Amino acid sequence: MTLLAIILAFAVFHWVEKPKGLHSFDYLSVLNDFLNKSVHVSVPQVRFVFLLLLPLLTLALVLELLHVDGLHGHSVGFLLVHVLVLFYLLGPSAMDNDLAENQLLDQLNLSASSTPDEVIHGMTHAALKRWFGVLFWYLILGLWGALIYRLCERIEQQCQDDEVVSNWAACLRVILEFPVVILMTVALAVSADFDQVWAKCKPYFNWDTVQDLKAQFLYDAVLVSVKHTETIEATDAKEEDEEAANTSDEGHGVVNDTLYLLKRMLVACLVFVALLVLFSVR
Repeated sequence: MTLLAIILAFAVFHWVEKPKGLHSFDYLSVLNDFLNKSVHVSVPQVRFVFLLLLPLLTLALVLELLHVDGLHGHSVGFLLVHVLVLFYLLGPSAMDNDLAENQLLDQLNLSASSTPDEVIHGMTHAALKRWFGVLFWYLILGLWGALIYRLCERIEQQCQDDEVVSNWAACLRVILEFPVVILMTVALAVSADFDQVWAKCKPYFNWDTVQDLKAQFLYDAVLVSVKHTETIEATDAKEEDEEAANTSDEGHGVVNDTLYLLKRMLVACLVFVALLVLFSVR
């Protein structure tokens, strides 16, 4: 059921436009202000704990009322609830739909004048937050893990006026993202040129990377993989039609190639999940 819930959630997320009310997590900043000014919880670390616990308790109450397990199950109710919650936590919107509507670069604080490196880095980071972080922690801790990851990512953004709360959320997010980055890198090595990915990642295999939770190896590996893909496509295009290759939109090509590679990485992750299902009851 876990694999089916993930596949259905991504399908719904891709084909169904998420209502605008589900895009926002503004209630987190409202709740933080309420705790600070009305309840007088003056310790920011305590407020951060409350910002995590209250949505988790709400989810627990809903699951209890619906008699659904947040981790695993084998019923239609389980499948429906998990698909809906994952649909809410993914996003805020599908990257390919945003690209088709010419909104993707604006959402990533990029522009047509951004360098290819900036575009690739921004899209990879967006995929980490929109897809892979939720997917990984859902596999590990069910709906609880997916919600905790999304809450950390959103609290960091929504509560920037409260520096301590935002910094605590950022620290926990970085901790949660490091194993996700490793999974993404493995998926990239499977989806792209393994030798190139290995060559980029090998220098980062040291204690400093683990100690500081550095994720730069992922971005470097995606960068070299996209550029390698562009080189191959440019060569093929030149052989087929040199004039068309010379008049191609390089910036648009970088976005498309990066998105295509990220989707291949996502498919590779789903294959990993399918293999795990073979050895578990989930």
